[in-house]
Amino acid sequence: MKVDFLIIGQGIAGTVLSYTLMQAGQSVLVMDECKPNSASRIAAGVINPVSGRRFTVAWQYDQIYPVAVQVYRELEQLLGVPVFKPRDIYNVLPSEQLKEAFMERTTGLSYMEDPSEEKVSAYGQWLDQPHGAAIVKGASVLLHNLLPAWRNYLK
Repeated sequence: MKVDFLIIGQGIAGTVLSYTLMQAGQSVLVMDECKPNSASRIAAGVINPVSGRRFTVAWQYDQIYPVAVQVYRELEQLLGVPVFKPRDIYNVLPSEQLKEAFMERTTGLSYMEDPSEEKVSAYGQWLDQPHGAAIVKGASVLLHNLLPAWRNYLK
């Protein structure tokens, strides 16, 4: 059997890579042991543009996120299962210094949102913090749906 690409591992990276290569007309063989405790099978699948104690903005997030949305939506259509879910990510700001750092790094970014009255009332117990809280627009990749559906598709 001759293939253009051999991919070892069908976690999230192997899944998206094999899909993308196939969309480009390449032949792909994916080899995977399918361990239930592998990283992608136990991962939360969270897409968060701002992370870490220093609130680092993810590298090239504004360019990568729209492509990720498109790929995951295409996979949903192809596989017939939900694999992508936009979500709000709440960041509690534990000190004045970290609040200033967060605001400095994120003000004006398209995925930042000031908590609306509706969200404050729904999530007030988390948003009502001594130094405040902020909402970042992120997403979840539903790996528990995506990985087995893609595995079955490849078979």
